[in-house]
Amino acid sequence: MKHAPFLTARVRRQIRRQYPEGELHLSVAAYLNVALPKGTAWTTTPTSNVGEKEGARLKALGYRKGWPDLVIIGHAGQGNYIELKAKAGVVSREQLMCHEDLRAAGANVGVCRSLEAVEDALLDWGFRLNATTRVAAP
Repeated sequence: MKHAPFLTARVRRQIRRQYPEGELHLSVAAYLNVALPKGTAWTTTPTSNVGEKEGARLKALGYRKGWPDLVIIGHAGQGNYIELKAKAGVVSREQLMCHEDLRAAGANVGVCRSLEAVEDALLDWGFRLNATTRVAAP
């Protein structure tokens, strides 16, 4: 899957270097832009490596530590949240608590370590996707 064409190779290298899930995040963003059906809205909450000063500002504005990386609003306003993790990434205590609260509010929450896992979560949650990550059998 191609990455967002507006990103230069330099920017992609910087994302990969500063953010362990950077390459996955780029792939997922490109995939969601193609795969999600009409009537679905999504965004990301980019907060890794923001620094102490910016972290304090975000906290003052109401940002909750542990909030998932992706917010996907699907059919009938259903909230769906995905935490992206590198293969060896660990879900933090704050993330687990946030996921628990989101589920208690009726949201779907998943932790995904690959593009295929994102697709699986969306299918499990009832999305009718416009694209797949799978190669069709001959």
